[in-house]
Amino acid sequence: CTQRGRIEAGKPLEILTPTGQVLRLAPAWLRDEHGEEITATPHAMMRYSMPVDQPVPAYSLIRKPTGETG
Repeated sequence: CTQRGRIEAGKPLEILTPTGQVLRLAPAWLRDEHGEEITATPHAMMRYSMPVDQPVPAYSLIRKPTGETG
């Protein structure tokens, strides 16, 4: 992944897929591009990885939940 906003391990996230599907998760861990475990992504455009339960299509967007329901 590449990020623009701070992502933190264990905090809720939403993945918005190109088809409109929304995947919800709270990653158990984050790793930087060298494979080192990190607790957050502090730098803009930082490359990182995180565990997901299912395949995520290319061009998906990751965001913090908006708090809206429906």
